[in-house]
Amino acid sequence: MFRSFKKKNMKKIFGIKLLAAVLIIAGLASDSLAQTRIRFARGRTSATVTGSLAAGASRKYAMRVADGQSITISVDSGNNSIKIDADDVHGHIDYGDGYLEYTSDDNGDQWITLINEGDYATRYTMTVSARW
Repeated sequence: MFRSFKKKNMKKIFGIKLLAAVLIIAGLASDSLAQTRIRFARGRTSATVTGSLAAGASRKYAMRVADGQSITISVDSGNNSIKIDADDVHGHIDYGDGYLEYTSDDNGDQWITLINEGDYATRYTMTVSARW
């Protein structure tokens, strides 16, 4: 009788630990995959987004651009420690300290990752433009 009680408790504890591990992994995966799509209003060539980032945190944005468009990304933040990392389907494009400018060499999605390299949380305003 004691063995069956012990065996049931061990199964219950194992199940709880397994559920906790799955929930933690799912939470981490959703944070790393989370991204916000930047949409340009009809007839507009730029868009502005605002947000906040904890110290050491990052946020990813996606936008659709065309081959040959001039892309400008400008970020203003309270701690002046926001770095910009731009990527496309071919890989890394460029890295900048609050400002980045480049020409797209493909049609499709590009990704902007903002990274707060400061020692404290900050609010930011990012303006992205895609012009011919």
